[in-house]
Amino acid sequence: MGTILKFELYKLFRQKSFYICTAVMAALTVIGALISKIASKMVDSFDMNGLKYMASAAGNSEFVLIFSIFTALLICDDFAHDTIKNIICKGYGRTNICISKYITSLVAMTIMYVSMIIVSFLIGTAFWGIGSEDKVASRLILQFIVLLGYHAFFFAVSLVIGKTGGAISVNIIVPMMGGLIFTIADSLLKLDNISFSDYWIENAMSVVTDVSSSTSAITVAVIVAIVYAIVFFSAGLFMNKRKQF
Repeated sequence: MGTILKFELYKLFRQKSFYICTAVMAALTVIGALISKIASKMVDSFDMNGLKYMASAAGNSEFVLIFSIFTALLICDDFAHDTIKNIICKGYGRTNICISKYITSLVAMTIMYVSMIIVSFLIGTAFWGIGSEDKVASRLILQFIVLLGYHAFFFAVSLVIGKTGGAISVNIIVPMMGGLIFTIADSLLKLDNISFSDYWIENAMSVVTDVSSSTSAITVAVIVAIVYAIVFFSAGLFMNKRKQF
């Protein structure tokens, strides 16, 4: 397990897409700050500072969209180049390979997320000063927990599909279409006490980034994210055992 994990981490830090995707996120974060800076000159009530901009790091950088693409590139690399057979032939079990890829992609996500937090804080502070904002640390942690749910989904899809193009397409489309499907279901069923859209991962991210969210809504969002992470990671392991290489 340790050897294959070291190998996967070695490949991660030599993969150009890791640095390119991180750079794109950083660029979008800066562009978002520039647009906000221009907008602030036109709106008298505009309220922004370094801490507040940092608290929305995931949104500033289009993190979910770009990470969905990167995950597909990372996970599908061995399948696309047909090197997965050579790795298995060397005696590494499928489960160990799968877990190693999961940990490696999780490490990549963590590095990217921390990088965007730093970039957001620096550019936000440069434009508006540090300022003050309540519960910044807790909001960042909650966002990371929700990202664990996204990560598990992207990981499972990429592992099962194995084709880079197909995995990217599904990773991009499903999160967008899922919210629409749940909203339509809510409109058709019109249940008084249940809203299916509350249990969609995108709604969970919206809840944890909103400072006005109630404690109960945040609790539901965190539980939803954890369930997604467990279910999709388990599904990825299960499907990987039955996949033909």
